[in-house]
Amino acid sequence: RANSDNSGVGFGGGVTNVSGSTVNFQNSIIAGNTNVVVTSGGNFLNFDDCSGTISSLTNNIVQNANSGNCTVTGPVTIADPNLGPLQDNGGLTFTHALLNGSPATDAGNSSGCTDDVGAFITTDQRGLHRPEGGRCDEGAFEVQLGALVNVSSRLPVGTGDNGLFGGFIVTGTQPKRVVILAVGPSLPLANKLVNPTLDLYQGSTPLESNDNWIDSANKQAIIDSGFAPSNNLESAIIRTLPANNSQYSAIVHGVNNGTGIGVVQIYDLDRSVDSKLANISTRGVVQTGDDVLIGATIVLGETSRKVIVRAIGPSLNVPGKLADPTLQLVNEQGTPVDENDNWIQSPNKQAIMDSGVAPTDNNESAIIATLSSGGAQYSAVVRGVGGTTGVAVVDVFVLN
Repeated sequence: RANSDNSGVGFGGGVTNVSGSTVNFQNSIIAGNTNVVVTSGGNFLNFDDCSGTISSLTNNIVQNANSGNCTVTGPVTIADPNLGPLQDNGGLTFTHALLNGSPATDAGNSSGCTDDVGAFITTDQRGLHRPEGGRCDEGAFEVQLGALVNVSSRLPVGTGDNGLFGGFIVTGTQPKRVVILAVGPSLPLANKLVNPTLDLYQGSTPLESNDNWIDSANKQAIIDSGFAPSNNLESAIIRTLPANNSQYSAIVHGVNNGTGIGVVQIYDLDRSVDSKLANISTRGVVQTGDDVLIGATIVLGETSRKVIVRAIGPSLNVPGKLADPTLQLVNEQGTPVDENDNWIQSPNKQAIMDSGVAPTDNNESAIIATLSSGGAQYSAVVRGVGGTTGVAVVDVFVLN
């Protein structure tokens, strides 16, 4: 619970106990409240968050406790909770966001994140996820970690093993609903894939296939998602996928062995659950010019995400692999954020090693970066040194 920006007249602006009975609170924030004191000399404000005595069980913040009319017994943090203004942060009611550095972040007691009948409150006041069995935030606002969403990869689609392979993992415990697209005809490119097909696998098990999305049994659900392809020859699959680190692959080929530049896109349709898209990877043939490998992602949520981006080639166990990949990370304005040829020569070499997923070949590339949240798009571009070509993988691992 959160209690802020309230005002009382002659009493505590946040909580008042006038009966002398016990008032208990847990995982709560009481801050920024005022008390209008009426005197013969005029009215004035006291910054009183409570009146009378209230009992703190555990994991509470009171900004102005044990001063004036406010007495708090039990363990309590007396601090400024660093709240944002009362505003629309999503949901049906206005809320105070927890700003960066708030002492309320991850400070809740998991046993106190329950309702009156002892069931876990799995959402905050906005209806967004709270961690079950873990530490929630104190108050009514649960800070949402930035999540990789709207993932896309672009490269030349060949035949057989040289198709476009997009892999991803669903972490967490709750099923994740996604829509996956195979795009080609609508691309503003001369050598685009004119008729893509899409296959979805969980591990090595085929789950679903689609050629033309307009013929899908789930056509209406695809339309309702807001991400229906703009060309009827493009493909789409909408599906709810089990989590628990399950691995999935979306594979794009051309009808009748057609070739050309294609794009695979994965859109997260439900960010209210605890599951996330993670460890995104794309494999295909890197050529030159516009025919390079491009992996893009958007981070949504309320905090940034630290990631490692890799360009893998020499260590692949496939024929025709790219012998020496380079990697460039650019923002949505096309401005380079960082670039790397051989990861072993990176100024962040130790951090790459500490990530646990350093490339196994010194000619492969890696970048560690913190991606801003709020919808900014980042693209990882893989090329071959000296215009060389071959099969490569670009992948993104979430580190925090």
